[in-house]
Amino acid sequence: MNTPNEIMTPSEAARALGLSIFTLNKWRSRKIGPAYIKLGGAVRYRKSDLLAFLEESRVAPLDAA
Repeated sequence: MNTPNEIMTPSEAARALGLSIFTLNKWRSRKIGPAYIKLGGAVRYRKSDLLAFLEESRVAPLDAA
């Protein structure tokens, strides 16, 4: 992932997120997960959308004190 607007295939996006392509496809069919782009029948992901999804998914632990 070099630039924020880099376009990635579903396989590349799944690898970057540490997920299986099956999981990413299932999320997309359920309309959850990172935003994606449809170009005709092709699905693509922007690096910036993957990074935003990761940030939105972040869970901060409660302060133990």
